[in-house]
Amino acid sequence: MFLHRFHSFALKLGWLAWPILGYNQWPKLRFKERRGVTREEHQLLVSAEKNDERRATEFSRSGSGSVTLLPRVLPYPAWLRQCWQELQFHAILSGDETFRGAKLLNDSQEEMLWERTLRGMGAERRALFLDDTVQACLRSASLVDQYNISLSDEAWRIDEESAVFDSWHSKLREECRSRRLVRTSRLPVFLAKRMEQLASLHGVRLILAGFDEPMPAQLNLLLSAAKVSRDALLLDSR
Repeated sequence: MFLHRFHSFALKLGWLAWPILGYNQWPKLRFKERRGVTREEHQLLVSAEKNDERRATEFSRSGSGSVTLLPRVLPYPAWLRQCWQELQFHAILSGDETFRGAKLLNDSQEEMLWERTLRGMGAERRALFLDDTVQACLRSASLVDQYNISLSDEAWRIDEESAVFDSWHSKLREECRSRRLVRTSRLPVFLAKRMEQLASLHGVRLILAGFDEPMPAQLNLLLSAAKVSRDALLLDSR
């Protein structure tokens, strides 16, 4: 599904002169049945909570009077930001200079950075609507990061449009490196290299749910987290 989206996106931007596969040649989408967690899966989630303080405070009481402990459940983006904050706090305590001045950009800040980069490289002369070009660059750069696409690939210079985006993207990455800025789409790659520094993952059970088709950057991050935690379980969302 994501490859089909990327293919259609490349056609709209003119990165491809003609379709690689016709519309009817793509595999048909098969939607999985959505369901809630079973009682066994719920108990597995509950058993993952190892924090004594949270065990004493985070619970719900059923109608029968029995106590059910609630594990700490975080959406994926919130978990990424929590890991980032923990690394920053650890760096302050240890005197590590790695994070000195480093800043994680939010969506609005990244959009403004893209707009300034495009204006600085004269994108108004190429793009009729600069705002639409900024949004297209945001989506393209996110796909590049999520699929770990190498920027040294010759495919980036196969036509003029690809070469132009490559120059814009390279300029943005250079700006981020010089100013120690981290884009949200680069956060999984950044964290995957530093999972051993996250004390919150050591000795705990990590349970992952809702990942129908994890992207390469997500898989790499989750595998790195599994090596640090006591054990990790990926629940099938089917």
